[in-house]
Amino acid sequence: MGNPFISTEPCQRIAHRSGGWLAPENTLAGFKAGLQAGFSAFECDVKLSADGVPFLLHDDLLGRTTEASGRASWQPWERLAQLDAGAAFKPRLAGERPPAGVRLRTAGGSHQRIPSLESVAALLAGQDIWLNLEIKPDADASAAQQADWGARIAQAAARLWADAAQPPCLSSFSIPALQGALRTAPQLPRAWLCAALPQHWREAAQTLALQALHLDARACTPELAHAVHAAALRLRLYTVNDAAAQAQWCAAGIDGLFTDALDLGPAPSPAAAFDSQETKWVEGRFHAGTGFGWIWKPRAAARRLRATIERSRC
Repeated sequence: MGNPFISTEPCQRIAHRSGGWLAPENTLAGFKAGLQAGFSAFECDVKLSADGVPFLLHDDLLGRTTEASGRASWQPWERLAQLDAGAAFKPRLAGERPPAGVRLRTAGGSHQRIPSLESVAALLAGQDIWLNLEIKPDADASAAQQADWGARIAQAAARLWADAAQPPCLSSFSIPALQGALRTAPQLPRAWLCAALPQHWREAAQTLALQALHLDARACTPELAHAVHAAALRLRLYTVNDAAAQAQWCAAGIDGLFTDALDLGPAPSPAAAFDSQETKWVEGRFHAGTGFGWIWKPRAAARRLRATIERSRC
C-alpha cells in the first residue's frame, strides 16, 4: 500500500550543528566539512553575546565545547571570538557509537574560533544553501528576553541573507523567540522545535505563521505526519543517524532529517530502504508515550528500525 502522506519534494538531509560528527560543532570548519561531503542543507545554533553580536554555540555554558568556562551570553564578543570551539572535539563516523555526555578532548587539534553569524553568511555567500538557524535563548531567560533575542537574531539574519537565493529558516523551542522573529523579520520562514507536539500545535502554527515543525524523530508517527502535512506545514525530524532509518523516514514522506552522520552522504541510500511492496502501516508503538506508531515488515526490519530510532540523539 502506498504512503498516504508522501511529500512532493525530495527529503532533505540536513547537517546537524554545521558539521555533524566530522568537525567541531557550530564552526566554519563544520560547514566546510559538510560542503565537502556534498551537503547543501545545514543547521546551526545562534546565541547573542553580551554586546549583542549573534554567534554560534549550542550550550548556555562554554565548558563543553571550549577551553573556557562560564555563561557565554555574559561575555563580550571580543572575548568569545578568541576561544577554541574545537577544544573538546573528536571525529566520529556513523558506525561508531557516540560516547555518553560530552565529546572527548583531543590534543593537537587545529584552533577553531567561535564564529559570528556574519562570518557564516560570508562563508556561504553565493552558494545555493538551505540554512536553519536555531535561536537558542538561555534556559533561564525571561519571556521578554527570549523575544528580544529572537527579534535581534532575526533582524541580523534578514540583513545578512538579504540577497541569498534561499532565506534562512529560523527555528526555536521558544515561542517568545519565534514571536520576536515574526515581529522583526516576517519575511523569513519559521519553524517550531518540539520534543513532542502539544495539542495546541495547529493554533501555534497559525499564530506564529509557521512554515514547518521540527520534531524529535522518536515522537513521530504516520498519523501525526499526515496531520502536519494536511495543515500545509513541512515536517523535519531530528536527529537521525542511521542509514536505514533515514531511507525509511524519507520513503514515509518526511520533508527533512537532521543528521550528525555526514559520512553517509547527503542523500538516503536506496539499498538501505526496504522494498515499498513489503511496507505496511499497522497499529503499534515505538516506545511508551509516543502513541500509535508504525512498523515495517519483515519483523526483523521492524526491530532494527525501532532500535535505531531509540538511539537517535537530540
